[in-house]
Amino acid sequence: MAFFELPGFMMRFSFFIGVAALANVLTGAAARAEDRIGSATLANNDVRRVENGAAIRVDDSVFRNESVRTGPESSAKFVFVDATNLALGASSTVKLDRFVFNDDASYSRAAVNLAKGAFRFSSGTSPKDAYEIKTGNATIGVRGTILDVLAQPGRTVVSLVEGQAVVCPRSRFDGDPRKLGAGSLRKFDCGELLKAGDTIVVTSAGTKNAAAPFSFASAACGSDPALCSRDQVAGLSAPGITPAGKLCGR
Repeated sequence: MAFFELPGFMMRFSFFIGVAALANVLTGAAARAEDRIGSATLANNDVRRVENGAAIRVDDSVFRNESVRTGPESSAKFVFVDATNLALGASSTVKLDRFVFNDDASYSRAAVNLAKGAFRFSSGTSPKDAYEIKTGNATIGVRGTILDVLAQPGRTVVSLVEGQAVVCPRSRFDGDPRKLGAGSLRKFDCGELLKAGDTIVVTSAGTKNAAAPFSFASAACGSDPALCSRDQVAGLSAPGITPAGKLCGR
């Protein structure tokens, strides 16, 4: 009797194991979908995920809490669900740190850490106080803007292309610079970028205004002008829903 029941038991056992495995796969896929924050609209030459070394191609999704890098003579542009654009020049690394969805097409928080290299950051449709940009030694508060940033060991250069921004040394202030009044800006050695071309350099000595701006366009867009255009992602909306993956210009 036991001899004939054993195959049935094994079949039921295998079925339950298969169902459990499928559930784990689906749960993992759903969790990964919820972590999706945008897509690559440009990926020239060597663009990779730092954590596993996987190559990133155009239309590939990017996820919160991951880092991406470009190799020499390489560049990339990522567009998030709120139409924020982040372009990377050659030999650059960024961590897509903390992204919290506010609704289907905006964030209540969007934090990026520009570890090293050349970048252009163009804010999207999320509330302006949602954006948080940091480098190794600077924290940047944007007020709806386009910024060119050069992040080097011990040195950050931030130039305003459009809008306004506040820049502070992280050694003095690592909160939200936009909440500081004029007196507090001086107290924490912060500076404001109020018109196109305004540039602040942050080093261990503090902040100072620079006469010549850092131009991402000059540094990176000569090889691919599309790096300096502004794109939006269409179809990548509610977290957990697989996007259509269509990309269109803006």
